[in-house]
Amino acid sequence: GNTMVNYAYQIFNEVAKQGSFARAAETLLLTPSAISHSIAGLEEELGFPLFTRNKKGVTLTGEGMLMLERVREILRNERLLKEEAAEIAGLARGSVTIAGFSSICSSWLPEIILSFRENYPDIEINVLQGDYEDIYNWVMTGQADLGFVSLRGTREVRELPIFTDTFQCVTPRGFTPANGAFVTAKELESLPVISPTRGYRFDLDNYAQKNRIRLHAHFSFTDDDPILSFVEKGLGIYFMPTLTAARLTYDVDSFPLEPPFQRTIGMILPKNTLPSPAVRALREEIDVFLKSKGL
Repeated sequence: GNTMVNYAYQIFNEVAKQGSFARAAETLLLTPSAISHSIAGLEEELGFPLFTRNKKGVTLTGEGMLMLERVREILRNERLLKEEAAEIAGLARGSVTIAGFSSICSSWLPEIILSFRENYPDIEINVLQGDYEDIYNWVMTGQADLGFVSLRGTREVRELPIFTDTFQCVTPRGFTPANGAFVTAKELESLPVISPTRGYRFDLDNYAQKNRIRLHAHFSFTDDDPILSFVEKGLGIYFMPTLTAARLTYDVDSFPLEPPFQRTIGMILPKNTLPSPAVRALREEIDVFLKSKGL
């Protein structure tokens, strides 16, 4: 199918190659009158003759020779464009950048990437790890094609919720909340809460704002290990998603919070750009993965 470039260019190229309207008509499966009609139209459009007609057929004029170079360039570019489009559509190449926060990077991404690689060995996958703020920025500026974050409810990106995470209050062993069963938001004001410098920091600030409480953090760490060592020694309390808290090997206790402390983990994608074939393929891979996890 030759839907893209002006058909007249192909006819012109063929006539130049064959040196005759009749032979060009044969190779292109057109009538000789269709050929001469097309060439006449092109000559009129350009404003000068392309061929001089003689007994044996036709030869290019000087201007025709110059035009032929340009026309061949156009035809070659169109062929390249089609080849490249076919490759992209066939996902023969392309690249995708996923952004995620620490626990998603360690728990989900290895599996997702391994199975994606099996299906599309030639697509390059890049991963950026950061906190939610970074991830939103990367997706908004196009540095990442999709991100996993705690959704903040913004219109600047497309937000697709995946699941809701409930946090536990991780405390030193033997700690008893004022009412026994759970820690209240109010009670947190009098407790030494350890704050993360990234990761759950946004969720924690969010919870404090919503419940109009002020937290007093003396310690602030970038990752969980030092925080949990401090909690274990009785130096503070911390918050972790229930799933993560359940797997802890530290000697600590955990309690639910009242009102509950939650976040919605979801995927974010750029708002106004059409995802590339490679990104669409990755989305399908992620959906399959989430189903396998029952999400």
